[in-house]
Amino acid sequence: MVTETRSKETAIIALTATGAKLAFHIAPSIEDAVVFVPQRLQNHVSPVPGLKVEYFSEWEPIFSRAFRQFSYIVCIMAAGIVVRTLASLLVSKYQDPAVVVTDEKGRYVISLLSGHIGGGNALAHRVAAITRGQAVITTATDVHEKPALDLLAQKMGAKPEPLMQVKKISRMLVENQTVNLYSNLPLVISVTRGFQYCGWPWGTMLRPQDHTMLFQRGEALTVKENSIKEPAVIISHQIVHRQGLTSCIRLVPQNLVMGIGCRRGVELDQLQTAIQQVIAQYHLSPASISALATIDFKTGEPGLQLMAQKMELPLIGVSKDQIMALEGTYTPSHWVYENIGVGGVCEPAALIVASRGYLMVPKQKIGPVTISIAMAKSWWLDWDRETGIF
Repeated sequence: MVTETRSKETAIIALTATGAKLAFHIAPSIEDAVVFVPQRLQNHVSPVPGLKVEYFSEWEPIFSRAFRQFSYIVCIMAAGIVVRTLASLLVSKYQDPAVVVTDEKGRYVISLLSGHIGGGNALAHRVAAITRGQAVITTATDVHEKPALDLLAQKMGAKPEPLMQVKKISRMLVENQTVNLYSNLPLVISVTRGFQYCGWPWGTMLRPQDHTMLFQRGEALTVKENSIKEPAVIISHQIVHRQGLTSCIRLVPQNLVMGIGCRRGVELDQLQTAIQQVIAQYHLSPASISALATIDFKTGEPGLQLMAQKMELPLIGVSKDQIMALEGTYTPSHWVYENIGVGGVCEPAALIVASRGYLMVPKQKIGPVTISIAMAKSWWLDWDRETGIF
């Protein structure tokens, strides 16, 4: 996970003429690559035409700049040089860029920093394929061919809660302990591989024929005796009260869109009350909401704008034409049609912004606000299974 201030470019840094030659060989095969070579070599090396090349006079300042600016860094030099320079720059694996080190012949390509989250392991494999060398991966889960929780969460677009449990559960996987996986969602086999898949102990989720699915509402999902076997990974948008659990982590998918309809002049506190009520009724983690959606001319409502800012979420507007094209897939309202010209706002807006995904929470009317929630069709969902949620 790189910081938002870093570009997605790859910095390839060499210190010698031989290293520069390898950098010029690697760079054309890597999108958005920038090669850095010493100033003293400017008249002695011949870069590929069109390649971005910058010349530097001192190593430490240029590496520090690359560390702050680039998401990916390939160093063609001894690993010790890089390690000593990295020491004062490191923050955490969730913020540091991917750093790969290779010798000047490209024989060994070492994933040195941010192997999973930052993409260092993938970059090492990519560079090794170009140099026909060997990628050197030392992360334990890769060495033992076990699932990596942090990488799985990143690929799913899920938030690990609590974050501190990632290392603990990963260690248990590496030590060949059985880690149980619980989910109320149909997961593709690649997500469940390496775990003991246990389904969902809190009852069956509804799966109508049209592939919509309603979240459970009512009593909170509280871990009861023997309902969860530790160590455990829970993949769900819903909050599960982890009473007494010490080796349990939740991966909260962030692929829900909240559709909102409202009266003109709606106040921030009215919106906040409605949203909190729906989230509480369906036991949803606020972290699972990725965007707010409404009809385009409502995006100018000050209350909605303030709500989006407070939740730190984008407020996305959809047009009447888009909503009209979705007629028949949501419950229409005569009042809304008479006043706006379309049959609904919150349900179709949520579905459209969720790329015509699945309606998870139907329209909920709370005072001057209506709310619906849809889930995007993410790659890790397997809706082709003939059976329901287990």
